[in-house]
Amino acid sequence: MAPALLAPAAAQLSVGEPALQDSITVEVGPGSARVTHQVSGSEGPSQLNLVAGQRGALDVSAGGESLEHASLAGGDALVVFSGGADYEVSYTVEGSPRLLDGLWTWDFFYPESTAFLFPDGTDLVFVNGLPVDLGGARGINCHGCQMVLEYFEDQAPRAARVSWQERTFEVGVISNGDVGQLSFDQPSKSLGFESEAGAYTVLVIPKELLWPPYDAYLDGEKILDQENISDGERVWLTVRPESAGLVTVVGATVVPEFPAHLLPLAAGAAAAASARFIRR
Repeated sequence: MAPALLAPAAAQLSVGEPALQDSITVEVGPGSARVTHQVSGSEGPSQLNLVAGQRGALDVSAGGESLEHASLAGGDALVVFSGGADYEVSYTVEGSPRLLDGLWTWDFFYPESTAFLFPDGTDLVFVNGLPVDLGGARGINCHGCQMVLEYFEDQAPRAARVSWQERTFEVGVISNGDVGQLSFDQPSKSLGFESEAGAYTVLVIPKELLWPPYDAYLDGEKILDQENISDGERVWLTVRPESAGLVTVVGATVVPEFPAHLLPLAAGAAAAASARFIRR
């Protein structure tokens, strides 16, 4: 006979051994996520904690057959009776991530290593405010996982073209806020734009236009936190100013101070400064 569901007063009780999880996968979608736990079997009952949130229909199965289970801790955990068989638990979490000011956002906590898979076309995500380039991969792994996950609703860069003498350069702009027209000033080695308060803005800067390392300023005051990702030819520079104003990005070297035949020498000299992640 299946066990009775535990009353709320018993929410702090543990029943059985903690479930031994082989993997936890979270498939992130717009406004909901699909969570799948792969669990090693146990001869006795095992307790599995679930990802917090408003959960949809829940399925517990082994080899395609449903398994006996009972809710625990107000529905935030399960007791599963698998008879030694490996089993799978899957469910949706509704309302996570949430769309906040143009960013899909999820304040996520689960004390096990968790794999996140993202929708096609998602190339850049932010983990606790730090940019992560997926590099063509579908997702990331989060170990013992507590993070604020964010990514743009629309990841397609807007092309901003700047010119110097007879050359035109394309700078990509991605932002969840209103970004003013991008300006380029060759003598000061800088790019500038108007930003909203708290908006993430990513500039995809060709190195042949402006070479790192970069300093960023808001209305003339230096922004201490900025993040860079580089693929060798371009740099993804992320800034998030606390207040609205003019953001100015100043590079180390600017066209045409940087003749093409000197690029290999400069690359060697700036190798430490143009690492995959730079925190200034």
